[in-house]
Amino acid sequence: MQCSAIKTDGKQCLAQAIKGQNHCFMHAPELNKQRKLAQRNGGLARKHQQSYISWEVQLRSPRDIQKLIEVTLSSLLKGKMPAKSPASQVAYLANTWLAANEKGEVVDRLEKLENLVQKVLNEN
Repeated sequence: MQCSAIKTDGKQCLAQAIKGQNHCFMHAPELNKQRKLAQRNGGLARKHQQSYISWEVQLRSPRDIQKLIEVTLSSLLKGKMPAKSPASQVAYLANTWLAANEKGEVVDRLEKLENLVQKVLNEN
């Protein structure tokens, strides 16, 4: 059965009513204390999120991104970081790491070429 409550926008609540009652958890007047406690606990849980990285992250190069992905992957694989779909997240992060690695190699090669050109120009 559908909740019989009418929301502030004038529309009927679309949630399922609690078995044997006319209202859902959010609208049942007799569950006011439990609802407020659940909302409070949800807010407190959100406030106490832990940090999974122990240093100040500064992303200035593809190599910095690689390091961040490596640490994140490690935390994820060790179960230190929550994940709804670990396999998908590992695959995504691994693919992102590969892309950062390719870009890092290009940046490294370009820097070497620039240094070589600068050296040749300084000799002339």
